[in-house]
Amino acid sequence: MVLETAFTPVTAIIGGAMIGLAALVLMWSVGRIAGISGIVAGAILEAEDERNWRLLFLAGLFIGALIASVITGALDDVSSIASTPVLIVAGLLVGIGTRMGGGGTSLAWRGCMKPWFIGLAGALFGAGITVSGMANPAKVQNFLNVAGSWDPSLALVMGAALLVVTPGFFFLFKMSAPKYAEAFALPTRKDIDWKLLLGALLFGIGWALSGLCPAPALVATLTGVSGFFIFLLAMVAGMILYRFVFES
Repeated sequence: MVLETAFTPVTAIIGGAMIGLAALVLMWSVGRIAGISGIVAGAILEAEDERNWRLLFLAGLFIGALIASVITGALDDVSSIASTPVLIVAGLLVGIGTRMGGGGTSLAWRGCMKPWFIGLAGALFGAGITVSGMANPAKVQNFLNVAGSWDPSLALVMGAALLVVTPGFFFLFKMSAPKYAEAFALPTRKDIDWKLLLGALLFGIGWALSGLCPAPALVATLTGVSGFFIFLLAMVAGMILYRFVFES
C-alpha cells in the first residue's frame, strides 16, 4: 500500500514552470527537445558529438537537482515503494517503451556559449523535477490512483510546463535557426503506428508499477536509495536491449 501524499500546488506549479523553461532554453540554444529518455539513451549509444552534449545536459540535471534538494529538502523523505523484482521489470518496460518508435538527428556545434546553455537547461530541468515532487514515486502513484488517495499535484506540474512552453515555442519557431545550431532538430514523422502505441503502453505500465520514469529516476538516485539505482540500471538495459535486438 502506497502512503498518502499531500497536495502541493505551489511547488508543483513552480517545478513545472522550471521544467518548461528548461525545454525552452534547450530549444532556443541548440534546437533540441528535452526528452530525457532520448538524452540518456544517446549518452550511452550515440557517437562522440551526440554523446557530449547529452552528457553535459545530464551533468547539469544532477547539479540542479542537488542544489534544489539542499535548498528545499525535497528529496529528504523520498524512498522506493516497489520490490526489487518489480523495479527490474518496470525499468525494462520503461527502457524499451521509451525507445520504441523513437529516432534521432545529428547536432552541429557552433558558438562557444553553447555548452553553458545546455548545462543551464539540464540544471533547470533537474531542479524542476526535484521541486515539483516528481522524484517521489509515492506522489506519482497517488496521482494515478484516481479512485483512492488521489494527489493531483502532477497535473499542475504538467499544466505549468505547458503554459510556459506553448507560447515560448510559438515565438521560438519564428526564428530561422537556434542560436547555436544550424537547424531545429524536430520529429518528422506524424503517423501513429503500432510501435508508438506499444511503446506508450509499456512505458505506462512500467511507470505505474514503480512510480518512476527516466528523469525522476535520475534525480532520485541522489537519495542513495538502492532501489532507484536498480530501476535505472534496468531501464538502461532495456534501452540497450531494444537497440541491439529490435533495431539490429
